[in-house]
Amino acid sequence: MINLYELHARELAKMPDNWVMRQWKTMGQDYGIILVIGICAPRFVRGKRKGHINFKKGDKTTEREIYYTKQEHDQWVTDWEFKTGLCSKCTGSGKVFSSWNIETGTKWKPCTACKETGKAQ
Repeated sequence: MINLYELHARELAKMPDNWVMRQWKTMGQDYGIILVIGICAPRFVRGKRKGHINFKKGDKTTEREIYYTKQEHDQWVTDWEFKTGLCSKCTGSGKVFSSWNIETGTKWKPCTACKETGKAQ
């Protein structure tokens, strides 16, 4: 799944595709400010965590704190939808998160914003 908070911050920081979000939070009055902290980090190549991001081996010189407002992000998302033609709610998959359970894993439901097409409306 594409994370639009991460993608927006990566673009603002002018970082490469391997720059990943390590943490994010909203803050300020009415939670109008978004903080994204990210770093360029490799993935585990073997073992039980294969494919997961190895933040311990991240390049500290690429660690950035990116701040933007909710309004800026909303405008960026609108522009992203126009540029890519994808629905921002499901990021083009046609499905959105429904629930998670330790036994059954992640459950998805149809995206109502795009009527399961994955295309921006």
